Amino acid sequence: MLTLRIQCNVPPDRTITLKLPDQVKPGQHELVLVVDKTGHEEDIISDAEKLMKFSGAVPTFSGVDGVKYQRSLRDEWP
Repeated sequence: MLTLRIQCNVPPDRTITLKLPDQVKPGQHELVLVVDKTGHEEDIISDAEKLMKFSGAVPTFSGVDGVKYQRSLRDEWP
């Protein structure tokens, strides 16, 4: 297996062209593309907002003070 780390600028049409090194022989291969999400603060904020919609959604915990509960757990630490 060959691992390549390539930095590229993704244009608005989201099309990139990749030239593989000579080490990659012609034929059938499986390529795995990983796109990092760092630097996209608007995605992080929207993910947090999506998560917060569940705040208070579990009736069992509606009467529990979360901060007080965390402090009680920390008080048990040696």
